[in-house]
Amino acid sequence: MKKIKEGTVQEKLNRFLFNYRITPQTTTGLAPSELLMKRKLKSRLDLVFPNIEKRVQERQQKQKHHDKKSVNRQINVGQGVFARNFGIGSKIKWIQGEVLKQSGPLSFHIKLPDGRVIRRHIDHIRVRNFDCTNNENEEKCDNERELFEPEITIPISTPETEQPQIERPSNMTEQMEPRYPKE
Repeated sequence: MKKIKEGTVQEKLNRFLFNYRITPQTTTGLAPSELLMKRKLKSRLDLVFPNIEKRVQERQQKQKHHDKKSVNRQINVGQGVFARNFGIGSKIKWIQGEVLKQSGPLSFHIKLPDGRVIRRHIDHIRVRNFDCTNNENEEKCDNERELFEPEITIPISTPETEQPQIERPSNMTEQMEPRYPKE
């Protein structure tokens, strides 16, 4: 109590008892306040350094329960997929391939039919539920191609009709009258 400089005797005693009650004892491994009240008392140090881990877990639980539309996407090695095609000038938006390996938590290496290996994020991959190499699934593949290939619309050119020329005033200053009279 001699180390506590500020305050009355009652305030010094209260601070001393509080510090004693929140300090874990060597015999039990718990603070006297935890043994008595089954919880930890908050000190100034706890307010400065709050338990962030608990708060993060609570917010993650809230977010998980709030987003009901989220889907847990699962892609396995060797699975047939359609991968987004980012080739310049390519008209096919999705290419079929097979997952070679997972290169990160959400990215995969995909082997294409021509032998190339590309890396794509899970957002740019769609699971293929059938094999397009079999003749049995040819109809399904055609339906899938319709979904993934863009419709090419060619605009019909109409013959241009000649518009009548509208007479506009000339921009020549010589023909224009002066705005302000000359003196």
